[in-house]
Amino acid sequence: MRFKRWLEDWHDYDPGWDYEEDEEPQPTNLVEKVVNKLKEELLPTIRLFRDFDVSYVTGLEEMGKYAYGTHSHPIIMLDMSNIQEACETYGTDCGIGIETTIVRELGHAIQEMFDLPMDEDEAEEFAKVWHRNRRSTDFWKERT
Repeated sequence: MRFKRWLEDWHDYDPGWDYEEDEEPQPTNLVEKVVNKLKEELLPTIRLFRDFDVSYVTGLEEMGKYAYGTHSHPIIMLDMSNIQEACETYGTDCGIGIETTIVRELGHAIQEMFDLPMDEDEAEEFAKVWHRNRRSTDFWKERT
């Protein structure tokens, strides 16, 4: 199994280099709550990252995006207007939409870490498994 875990060469990627930053994202307090909960529950469960960061951007075609190349300390970009629109369209709680988006994008970081192809369906399934079970330790074992 090829595995790029815990690289010492820390990246300095800034999403503002490639994407338009959202100067007034809403609801940041809900995002902070979701992020803190994921850092307390998800990270110790999967034991692959020490931390991750979230940035707010606009103009994405999707709700979130993983910054490829940042798997040692993943950077997840959220387009809050897209998340809110999707939650309104599907009648989903915004907190669930935020959590699912972040976990799905962390799935892409895991794919990169294990040199797996970027697979949207697999990353989405990872997010669904986490949302349903709050466990995900075995999810990647059969894929690596």
